[in-house]
Formats: sequence, structure tokens, C-alpha cells
Amino acid sequence: MREQSGERITYLDLLRVISIFCMMMLHISASQFDTTDVTSVSWQVFNVYDSMVRFCVPEFVMISGVFFLNPKRDYTLKKLWKNNILRIVTAYFFWAFCYAVGYTFVMNRTTDIAAFAGNVIKETFLGYYHLWFLNMIVGIYLVVPFLRKIAEDKKMTEYFILLSFVTCYLGNLLRLVPVAGEVLDTVLSKSSLLLVAGYTGYFMAGYYFYTYDISKKFRHAVYALGALSLLATIAGTSAWSLAAGEARQALYDYLLPTTCFVAWAIFLFFKSRVSGVNFSERGSRQIAKLASLSFGMYLVHEFFNIILKMLNITTLSFPAVISVPVLACVVFALSFVTAWVMSKIPFARKYLM
Repeated sequence: MREQSGERITYLDLLRVISIFCMMMLHISASQFDTTDVTSVSWQVFNVYDSMVRFCVPEFVMISGVFFLNPKRDYTLKKLWKNNILRIVTAYFFWAFCYAVGYTFVMNRTTDIAAFAGNVIKETFLGYYHLWFLNMIVGIYLVVPFLRKIAEDKKMTEYFILLSFVTCYLGNLLRLVPVAGEVLDTVLSKSSLLLVAGYTGYFMAGYYFYTYDISKKFRHAVYALGALSLLATIAGTSAWSLAAGEARQALYDYLLPTTCFVAWAIFLFFKSRVSGVNFSERGSRQIAKLASLSFGMYLVHEFFNIILKMLNITTLSFPAVISVPVLACVVFALSFVTAWVMSKIPFARKYLM
């Protein structure tokens, strides 16, 4: 999630800032998703918001791909491990411990020191739910040397992205089909296409879209597919949940072609349109500052969600159409201030964010 310092790319910085805000909105809108009546207006609003911001995680991975696969940037194994993998692992265990202590204190208040300590240790290794991203990105960083070799060749990169899309993203969609999906799942699982499965497809796509000229015809096709995919996610989730009588989230998966097309469309839009915007020097600096703090904001923002929950301030406290973006703005602002303060502490800036 965090790349080496160097020349800033303002439109990617802005995309990163927007994505971190959308990630916070996602967690806010999802907080009451499973416990709210699916026939209510509030739940339908949650569904719309949640569907709209699902692109955020793939976008982070695509932006990382731009930098880590760039042949002009030097990533030796030593540098990769010391500057990226080690600091992610360090940040993971520090924040997992902090959340474990907070969670255990709030949810399992006990005077039994041994039980408290045992639960903290357990939750530290399991990690608070949003820290899954760190496990995933470390997995990608571990295979970066191999991915960089593939990215040296345009045709190989295209083949990798196509193979990832068909076997992983499209395959995951087809897995949702009754009966036939079970058969396909068995076949794909036995194929062990692990390198192209998961988020490496986004990683390679980000580099490819950034590096090469994308035809207007392809770009517009992705725009159309992205718009249709978003509508399909909203309508499909609503219909499926109403039919089941309870919330269904399968269509929110990041590794579906619907989410993929939305993420691709937004990335290509920023490259094609936003990159041409003449940002002022001051504006670029402010965007860059926010972008540089986005990782820290991601790490700390859940503390504020927990605090809001303890204060009984939820998305149902006032109309959902307003509560979701307002609470997301509150959490974003508090996270920014916290990350900014921490960035002034050398050790925290270097190892914890």
C-alpha cells in the first residue's frame, strides 16, 4: 500500500485519497448492513453506498502495481524486504495488538488477567478484520520479483491479466451458479492457478493501464461495463437479499468481474481525464500530503468507528442517505489528524504507518 518516495503523480495521489475515503464509507455503510431489515429504506441505501465504493480496495492494489512493477524503479530483494515487507509486518503486529487490547477490553471485560492476556495474544495473531489487506499485500510483495519479470513483456502482461480475469474473476462469478458452480469450483481448485488468482490481476492491470496507451474504444467499453456492473451489483444484491429475507453480500466480492470493471473504469478515467487537469502547486502538495498519510489513516480509522459505536452513534441515528457520508467524513477527518500527528514521530512514521 505504501510505495517508495519519489516523483509524485498527482492523479494517482488523488485516486488514492478518494479510495481511502471510500474505504471508510464502505465500513460505515456495512456496519448495520447485516442487522437492518432488508425491506427497509435504510438497508437499500446501505446497499447503494456499499456497491458504489467497492472499487476502493482493487484501486489500492492497482496503484501499487504502477510503482512496484515500474522497471525504472530499483527493487532488489533486500530493499523489498527491508523497506516494504518488514515495515508492513511490523505495522500489522503493532496495530493488531492495539486493536486486540481495545477489543478485548470493550467486548470481554474480565478481571482474569490470564484470560485477558490469552485473548489479546489470540486476537493479535488473527488481526482485526480490516487488517486483512496487509496480509494480502505482503503476499503480493513476496512475488513482486517474479511479477516484474512478467511485466517486462507487454504480451506476457496481457496474457497474465486475461488469465487472471477468466480463471479468477469470471470463475468466481460462475461459482455462484447453482450446481454448475460447484463443479467449476472443484475444477478450478484442482488447477492450482494460484499465481494469477486473487489480487495479482489488479496489480498487473494497474501497471499495464498506466504504462501503455489504451485505445479509446477499449476505454469506452470498460466505462460501459463498469456502469452496468455497478447497476447489476446494486440490483442483484437487493433482489437476492429480498428473496432470501436477509442480507446477501456475495456480489460485493472484490474478485468478481463486476467489481473489476468498475475499478478498471475508474482507473482509466483518472488516467485519461484527471491526469490532464492542471492542478495548482499548492493543490498538488495538499493532495500528496493526504495521499502520503492514507496508509496511517487506514490503520487508525477503525478506532473511531469503535468509539462511535460505543457512543451509540450509528448510521441509523439519522437518515441513512445522510448518515453514511457524514460519519465517513467525521472518521476521515479524525483519522487524518491522528495520522498527521503520528507522522511527526520518526519511529512511528518509519515503522508503524
